[in-house]
Amino acid sequence: MKRLVVALLISLVGVALSWQFLRPREWVSKQLESRQSIAKVLSIQNDVARQTSGRLLWSPVRVGDAIFLGDKIKTAGLSGIVVELLESKSKLEIEENSIVLMSQGDKKLSLNMLEGRLFVNSADGSASGVDLVSGNKKIDLTGNAAISVGRDGASVVDSFAAGGSLFADLKPQYSETVLSDKSTTELSWKPNPTMTGVSVRVGESPLTMAELPALESDVPAGRLSVALKAGTNYWQLTTTVDGQVVSSPLMKLTLVRPQPPLPIYPAELETVRVESKPFDFKWLRGNTGDSVRLEVARDAEFRSVVLTNDSKDQTFFTPKELLKPGSYFWRLKTQLSPNDWSVSKVVAFTVHQGSEQISPAPLTPQDKAVLYVDAGSSRRVALSWRKQDRALGYEVTLTGPGDVKTINADKESTEVSLATLGDYSWEVVALDAAGRKS
Repeated sequence: MKRLVVALLISLVGVALSWQFLRPREWVSKQLESRQSIAKVLSIQNDVARQTSGRLLWSPVRVGDAIFLGDKIKTAGLSGIVVELLESKSKLEIEENSIVLMSQGDKKLSLNMLEGRLFVNSADGSASGVDLVSGNKKIDLTGNAAISVGRDGASVVDSFAAGGSLFADLKPQYSETVLSDKSTTELSWKPNPTMTGVSVRVGESPLTMAELPALESDVPAGRLSVALKAGTNYWQLTTTVDGQVVSSPLMKLTLVRPQPPLPIYPAELETVRVESKPFDFKWLRGNTGDSVRLEVARDAEFRSVVLTNDSKDQTFFTPKELLKPGSYFWRLKTQLSPNDWSVSKVVAFTVHQGSEQISPAPLTPQDKAVLYVDAGSSRRVALSWRKQDRALGYEVTLTGPGDVKTINADKESTEVSLATLGDYSWEVVALDAAGRKS
């Protein structure tokens, strides 16, 4: 009997502990509502987890989540998270392989940096509102700074206040995003005529940095250019003074290749019917900003531009007047710098006026597409085109090796089985109520 009682007690204790540490996420979410929210998540890269106070398990963090006192944030390799403090509006960037505990300090938020690297970007240029602790030792912050803490508890503070170092006024600034399609990226610092040579180390992580050759350099003027990969790049400059190696703070930048807006409508080689109202030009956003310049021309080189419009925060444009019938080309541009533009592909289209039926624009497969099929399969290929107003049906003609197929469809797509591998071409026409082809 005693053994039974002991077994029952152990089971109850196990159930209690399981409920305490493995309780459902929904229950925890309700509990979090009563805790003090101190920050919100602005962005996440790769693998980031959170351990709430009193729990053993780690759970994923999502953009828009609230961060609470007592939360512990952990980032994996090549991962990171940016949070904004609700009170001071300062931004904290917790970088890869880091663990940070959000705790209550002396009337401030205390960041207990257990290991890794943290960048503090203060809204007012100071570090007010944040205490940083490493190994129970408070680290004084005088402004924007990055703090690195090793597993042994030793900490290194990189301050980015201008004038505080031999390498002052470093640019791009720490954690800046550089939007460029150039083959090199310029790194600069406050000019120092006494410098005779500067080396640069670069890597996608502080642990993988290696020396790179400067492809262009003017050391006395405080600038050099290196070839960087798209994505996260850590960089550090070094020089020699009186036989001693002097290093700059460890810097970080994100290199993004421009992706201009993508033209959607009119599509390539599309024929647009116009009657009494102008039609809309439509596109998808790129990553080069919300200001877009649309250009329409009679030639593919845009020597004869007939329509231009600058718009912001929208993905469509409706001209005030109808375009005259004929052939046109259109594109989208976004400005990267005063003399540098990112330009979309050029799309050819035709404007048609009249009541007769016109042919729809083919969508997939696109021109010169290569399709891979399994051996012994039915080799079925899906064809699709843009729906055409007033069309009661469509006729598709598929021409291939020694074979011509004609398929009738009542909607804007169909499938066809290809008996032979090889080159094929296809076209589609619309049919009206009398069966006349466009």
